[in-house]
Amino acid sequence: MHPHVAAEITVAAVDDYMQIDPSRDDLIRISLNPGSRARLGLAETSQSEWAQNLSVRLVNGKASFMMMGERLEMVVMCAEWIDGRSPLRPLTTMKEIGVD
Repeated sequence: MHPHVAAEITVAAVDDYMQIDPSRDDLIRISLNPGSRARLGLAETSQSEWAQNLSVRLVNGKASFMMMGERLEMVVMCAEWIDGRSPLRPLTTMKEIGVD
């Protein structure tokens, strides 16, 4: 991911067999580690406000958002369930900015 270039990221609710569960329409929160200079924005709007955390709703089990960083850094990104028919397990992953 290159600095100052927005990248689209997609998250998905998966079942025990790692298949996308299209029945999920849950609300989830995506957040970045404190101190990160990266920001999140909505994928469907070009004038999105960029922030450290973002709430998105799954549609057919998936949701997309944008992430943009300013500098070389390792960003910790967390996805947490907020609301829906039953809790989803949280996920934490890392993304390098400034490294191909």
